[in-house]
Formats: sequence, C-alpha cells, structure tokens
Amino acid sequence: MHLMLNLKRNMENYRKKQSDVFEATQWFKHGDHPEVTQAQTDKTLGWLNKPGQIVFPGDYIIKYDNGEYFVIPEGKFELEFEEHVKDRSNKSLSNG
Repeated sequence: MHLMLNLKRNMENYRKKQSDVFEATQWFKHGDHPEVTQAQTDKTLGWLNKPGQIVFPGDYIIKYDNGEYFVIPEGKFELEFEEHVKDRSNKSLSNG
C-alpha cells in the first residue's frame, strides 16, 4: 500500500512522454474533482461519472482534448507522464 501523501491537488498540464498535452488532476478525496462522486459501496473510493470508472486515492484523472476523462493509477501515471511546462512566450518546454 502506498502511504506517502502528495498533497498537490491543483489542475496542472501534463503530457504523455512524446505525446499531446492534456489536463490531469490527482484525486485523494471527495471534492477534489467535479466529475467524481462518492462510491456507494466504499466511502474512500470515488466514481468517475463518465465513463464510469472507480477512482482510488492517489489515482490521476486525465481529460483529453475531446472532453473525455480517464483514470490512471498513480504508479503508471508517474512512469508514463511528465509535467508539461511553458515558458513566458507560451512555448512548450520539456521537463526532462
């Protein structure tokens, strides 16, 4: 069980390494993301309304350009994605 808490809950821009940029939010509890409701079976879990996926504390919720949401477990997200940073002229910069 992953016990370390990352309290970063702000919506940040991320990109899959060598991929498009999208919005991602790490979910820890109810109220962290407007698309997640409380799961009826377990109050520590969330339910991503569309497409109907269970969200565990620490999971990332990503939003693609087409408006679709998807849940990715924290470990997989951290292996496959990196934060997308822009300079002052709004140009994309690589973080690694």
